[in-house]
Amino acid sequence: MKDLSLIPVDDSGDAPEHIAIIMDGNGRWAQARGLPRTAGHKRGAEAVKITIKAACELGIRYLTLFGFSSENWQRPASEIKDLMALLRFYLMNNINELAEEGVRLKVVGDRSRLPQDTVAMINDAESRTQANERLVLTIALSYGSRQELVSAARQLARRLRATFWWIWRTEGEIARQKGAVVARGFGGRGESFGATRRETARFTGGLDVCG
Repeated sequence: MKDLSLIPVDDSGDAPEHIAIIMDGNGRWAQARGLPRTAGHKRGAEAVKITIKAACELGIRYLTLFGFSSENWQRPASEIKDLMALLRFYLMNNINELAEEGVRLKVVGDRSRLPQDTVAMINDAESRTQANERLVLTIALSYGSRQELVSAARQLARRLRATFWWIWRTEGEIARQKGAVVARGFGGRGESFGATRRETARFTGGLDVCG
């Protein structure tokens, strides 16, 4: 993005606070010119540097780059290897400049699928730039809507499991205090669970946390 006029501005002449860019088509760009797909990815990395510089000059506070989706793991292994190598090369050669320019780097997505050496470099880059405030650069790696839904469902399941465990423990404690016998598990809670709801409501000022 060599022409800064391509950055959208509003009627007041001010640039937007947050710009998000989907980095797609680099491989196709290269193939259309008879070049290997890796050549397109390298040109994409160069465009990232130009875009970050332009964002800083225009006073944009947040820049998000969607770089590698979870679906991209289906690409050929050789291409993925080249992309990870390019990411490491970029971090190694540009983190000092980002830090000096006041750019804070944040990486979002599923890091568990990334190579360990790449994750280590990401962690180091985030740590070194965490105090910067001029521009927050967020790079999305190994991200995807399907993955986010699965992750959210798993988090909900963990919370529900913890909630039910708390109910079971509370139910048992109340029953012991009253000298009652409570069957383990959730089958046949019946009256004992009703007692739990009444007791917890009494201790929480009428708030039924079991409902």
